[in-house]
Amino acid sequence: MKLWLTTLIISILKSIIEAPNGVIESDPDFPNSVKSSNNLSYVLLSPVTENGETFFKWSAGFFARSYISNSLAAISSKTQDYLLAPIAGYGPTEVKIQSSYGPWVAPKISALQDHIFRQSGLFNRTTKASVGLEPSAFIQRYPDLDVVAIAPNIVEAHTINERIEINSIKNVSTAIEKILSALPQ
Repeated sequence: MKLWLTTLIISILKSIIEAPNGVIESDPDFPNSVKSSNNLSYVLLSPVTENGETFFKWSAGFFARSYISNSLAAISSKTQDYLLAPIAGYGPTEVKIQSSYGPWVAPKISALQDHIFRQSGLFNRTTKASVGLEPSAFIQRYPDLDVVAIAPNIVEAHTINERIEINSIKNVSTAIEKILSALPQ
């Protein structure tokens, strides 16, 4: 293998390893809560031949999430810096940081939340949920929509050790069925 190609591959691997990945910030007030994270989605290294000359084009994608807008911007910028600096001069490079939806945190006061969590008797506690993606998709389209996130218990979210408590899936399913059955037809 040519020395420049070996150097390129090592530089790419080093930049991927050093880029922010996994949980970046946790919320100390809420155990097992992820405030910000960044996860590697893909890496592509492709040979390209133009005008008889072969070079390598590489691209990487990350999925950045945070319920703090400034943190989301900082993660994206830092990831770009880590990935682009070591491989400058080796040819075309593309880095995509996907974070198409803004952050969402459950509001402190919500009529829907009050009904579901306090009056229905279905839940014995409320927990801060930084579930930015799903509610954000609705809020982006319908800004005045009252949204409540109901989810099973997830442990070590946004890490390679992420897992879900199986019993909590049944509890959430039962709760959603009760909520929907109480709604007027």
